[in-house]
Amino acid sequence: MIILCTPEKDIKKRLFGAPDFVAEVLSPSTKNKDMVLKLSKYMNAGVREYWILDPQSRRVLTYWFGPAESEIGFATYTMFEDIPVRLYSGDCTINFSRLMEQLDAYNRE
Repeated sequence: MIILCTPEKDIKKRLFGAPDFVAEVLSPSTKNKDMVLKLSKYMNAGVREYWILDPQSRRVLTYWFGPAESEIGFATYTMFEDIPVRLYSGDCTINFSRLMEQLDAYNRE
């Protein structure tokens, strides 16, 4: 999932420049790539917020990158908490509880 706050970057169904927000679901096969390589690439490319969703640990790792070093941060949440989207000053939150309940029900079948 990506959020693009600058519509001018979306040209003919192609994205030119970094998205403002990226969320990825972690899988065992790409764990190191997502947590190290992609984190570094997104930060250097100008992504403002990057979330890594880890269904196995039921955690969401959130990173935000501002222009100043004092505006760079990290926080960990459970998937059952209201997680603030920093792009919107935390006024918008996302909670993955219902998604996790559905995944659990699917896995029990």
